[in-house]
Parts: sequence; structure tokens; C-alpha cells
Amino acid sequence: MTKKLSEMSLPELHQKRSILKGILIGFAVLWVIMMLTFIYLKAKPGLLVQFIIPFMCVWPALSSFNKIKEELKLRSQNGKA
Repeated sequence: MTKKLSEMSLPELHQKRSILKGILIGFAVLWVIMMLTFIYLKAKPGLLVQFIIPFMCVWPALSSFNKIKEELKLRSQNGKA
């Protein structure tokens, strides 16, 4: 069972952020390779779907990454106050 972000320690948040960042970079590289392959093969039918599906797969990871960034920012502001 996963903990809420507010219950996680700073090292856990930083670790989770770096893991999600790696996943997002991996998806971006995979998407670029996929698009270059489709362009090279001149696969024109359904090209819009080929652009949209990777973004739909990445959306949950991107959402979690942004929530972690907000939690880290909130904690850093509270620590300085």
C-alpha cells in the first residue's frame, strides 16, 4: 500500500521524483524513436492516434510527478518560514 505524499519523508519524495523523472524521460525517448520510425516508414494512416496514445500512457506518471514537485515546494516554503 502506498503512503500519501504528506506522510512521506523528504528523501522518499526525492527518490520517487527521480524515478518518475526517469520514467518520463524513457517515455519521451521511446516516443521520439517511434515517431522517427513512423516517419521513415511513411506510415500516414492513423498518425494522429500514434501521437496521442503515448501521451495518454504518460499522463498518470506526469500527474504524480507534478504532485510530488508541489509537495516538495510546499515543504521548502514551510521550512523557510
